[in-house]
Amino acid sequence: MGSDTSTFVASQEQLITDYSVAGIAVDRMGLAKDPTLIAKYQARSANDHRDFRRWLAQQVIDNTKAEVVAGSNILEITYKDKTADRARDMAETLRQAFLDTSLSLRRSQASRSADWFARQAAKEKDALDVAEAAESDYGKQNDVYMATDTLDVDSARLAALATEQGGMAQQLSGAPSGVSLQLAEVDAEIAQAAQTLGPNHPQLQALRAKRASLAAASSQEGAYLSPSSRKGNSTSALDAAATAITAKHDKLSRLKQLHADVLVRRDLYNKTLARAAELRQQAAVTDVGLTPLGPSVVPS
Repeated sequence: MGSDTSTFVASQEQLITDYSVAGIAVDRMGLAKDPTLIAKYQARSANDHRDFRRWLAQQVIDNTKAEVVAGSNILEITYKDKTADRARDMAETLRQAFLDTSLSLRRSQASRSADWFARQAAKEKDALDVAEAAESDYGKQNDVYMATDTLDVDSARLAALATEQGGMAQQLSGAPSGVSLQLAEVDAEIAQAAQTLGPNHPQLQALRAKRASLAAASSQEGAYLSPSSRKGNSTSALDAAATAITAKHDKLSRLKQLHADVLVRRDLYNKTLARAAELRQQAAVTDVGLTPLGPSVVPS
């Protein structure tokens, strides 16, 4: 038996002989109306300040034994009394009281946990609203916006222009151009690097030099030669988009930081809300997860 299972079984054994279970058995068996027990309670020691119900429950606990049957996962409840019928009836009552209490405790614990997660979810929602408002305000003030969770609008436009220019080169040449594809890849690399590197960074300068070389080679292949007006317009738009990204480098970096915070807050809120809902379902269960095995029996 693993340590977790042993701990669970031990807790169940203790629960069977706990006042919460014994008290229910006392009520269901009507022991508080038994004249003999009333007389014994009245004759108790002057130092015994327990109320009648708790005193009765202790009598039940003292005669109750709970243990796991060796080599099984069966929890056996034994009760001793002066008569076999009373012992059998009390054992049956204790078993049902134990099952009812176990279910009640399980549902109560799940309900309390659900309430806690619901309160946390409300806090996370407030934090998410603040983060989203901060991103929105910054975007409006600086004319920068996110197109997706990872790409801003300006970079998305540059990537689209690069793809469009590469497609135009293929159409005009009648076949895919290796230089044109490389040029589109470099444009995408420049767009990505411009978001994190300064305009004079050696890596960014090297990429621009590589692009210029590829553009010259592409012109020699004739990929951008016809019609010349389309080539000029496309290249100008591409250069303008790249220049815009370079000019907005710091603003775009700040925007991405704000958006990353929004994503973290949103994920935490969704997970907390989902956990609260899961616990709400557990709080509504009707199956205690324990199975009673047949009626109570007395020894021969």
